[in-house]
Amino acid sequence: MKLSEALAFNMDAIFEKDAVNRHLDVEIVKEFSMKDGAPWFSWQQFGTHKNVRYWYLLENGYAVGFNENASIGISFPVKKLSPEMVEKAKKHMLTYSQYHDIQ
Repeated sequence: MKLSEALAFNMDAIFEKDAVNRHLDVEIVKEFSMKDGAPWFSWQQFGTHKNVRYWYLLENGYAVGFNENASIGISFPVKKLSPEMVEKAKKHMLTYSQYHDIQ
């Protein structure tokens, strides 16, 4: 699936100047989400945004997040990952609850 398909419901929140536009036609390798049962890997392992609720690992080695900040609204941070971080993310399978050891 391409990033544009995954973000289709939020395309009106993407502006022409946003960096995410350069990656809309790139295939998604893996999705990370706080949904029950989905893999979760914190954006803060490599980025600074604190309100990323889900993000996508793209085949070009970039990560694109969905950041929901109450004070500034929705944004789509883009981060180039090191090859080591890409491999770590690909192999990561813990869910949000497992990642944070929530009982």
